[in-house]
Amino acid sequence: MFNNALFPDEMSISQCATCRLCCSDIPTCIIDYHTLHFLALKSKNANFEKLLNEIVLYRIKPEFLNSAAYLWQHYFKYNLLEMITIPNDVGDFLIAAIPKTRGKCPFLSEIGCILRENKPLNCKLFPYIQFQGRISISPVCPLQKKSISEITLNKLDEILEEYTQTAIHHSLDYYELLKRMNSKFNWRIINYKSL
Repeated sequence: MFNNALFPDEMSISQCATCRLCCSDIPTCIIDYHTLHFLALKSKNANFEKLLNEIVLYRIKPEFLNSAAYLWQHYFKYNLLEMITIPNDVGDFLIAAIPKTRGKCPFLSEIGCILRENKPLNCKLFPYIQFQGRISISPVCPLQKKSISEITLNKLDEILEEYTQTAIHHSLDYYELLKRMNSKFNWRIINYKSL
């Protein structure tokens, strides 16, 4: 099931026809451990170093974690943001993200996504999104007129469960790697406020 050479516990379910419409006017996109690890490996490359300056850190108080997870498509049956990392010494959660942009994703090149199989969860799940508690196909995607089969919904459940277990397994690694990467790039920190 897993086809990622770097991380056997990483999943890939994209049904993308590579039109790249989803990579323009992107929402805030959470960077999980595997994406962060891939970026850390590539950070020595001068081309990647410029791209890494696009990343921001969100500081989220525990009472706002559910709100952030809903907003950023990381709340399905439970809050995935709680699984990605551990709280810092004052109890806040630090989460790396590609911020919402009206332009194309900074990681989109002429040949497609340079993150490849290390894309964040939102990108891997696309065209499936969660809106008001229901899974649907994004209106941005040319596949939007397709119906979602029961098999697809079961597959999404399976993938989210595997993602959760992977996130839990790497939560301390994520926290430590985030600190190291931030000390190098000094990412802008945004205090998340509930809507």
